[in-house]
Amino acid sequence: MNNDTDYKVGFCKPPVHTRFKPGQSGNPKGRPKGSMDTLRLIDKILSKKVTATIDGRPLKISKRQAMLLRMANEATQGNLNTFKTILPLLMQIDARKAAHAAAAAGTISRTDREILDEYLHKKGDNV
Repeated sequence: MNNDTDYKVGFCKPPVHTRFKPGQSGNPKGRPKGSMDTLRLIDKILSKKVTATIDGRPLKISKRQAMLLRMANEATQGNLNTFKTILPLLMQIDARKAAHAAAAAGTISRTDREILDEYLHKKGDNV
């Protein structure tokens, strides 16, 4: 690049005078401290405590717990949409418990392995 006349400015070839200098950041201030991505923000919101009346007693529980309690109650009362939402979660919990139990026992039966493999294969197709 001794001769600037040989350099053609274009796509992915910015002019030499506008390039970042060595050691210079393209975002010098960076991400502001305390800013959160969406997942952290959702986690923070759902972790806040609310007062819920359970069995006639007011209890402080997280919003996450309140949502899951309500979903469980609606599903047991016959709300099919809520049941369809919560059923895959229950299946994941059962599969995780089975895997942990098998790992604790040190072995897993062939039948259990086939069931888990089939479930994970189906789960992969739906994702």
